[in-house]
Amino acid sequence: MGQIADILQARGDLDGALHLQQERLPVAEQMGDIESMAHILFSMALIKLQKGIDSLETQQGVMAELSKAWELAYRLGRADFIGFIGMTYGNLLAQTGQHAEARRVLEEARKAFAKLQRHDHEQGVVKIMAKIPKGD
Repeated sequence: MGQIADILQARGDLDGALHLQQERLPVAEQMGDIESMAHILFSMALIKLQKGIDSLETQQGVMAELSKAWELAYRLGRADFIGFIGMTYGNLLAQTGQHAEARRVLEEARKAFAKLQRHDHEQGVVKIMAKIPKGD
């Protein structure tokens, strides 16, 4: 179902892709599959970001999904998850004025990308971090 959701997303059927991801989440939760849960939550957040945040409720939902995905990624210790989820989550934290938390999450993402030798992504994180106001 995840691959089908990816195909739907690539074709622009964001509602269909989101629906499939939402159907997958309870199954992963029941199985205790933390890796799948992190991936599904991150995918759902990305789809919603692609659709556009049109309300405070949507923004809060995306933040909750990213927060949970980040927590799970960190618990798993998977550098690829920490890097990609952290870059997205940290960027959104920065955009919503949560600068200290954004810096913390982005630094972890930067270190993960450095570990993976994904220097292009590491530099992307550094650029995001440079835009965050200092001092708070």
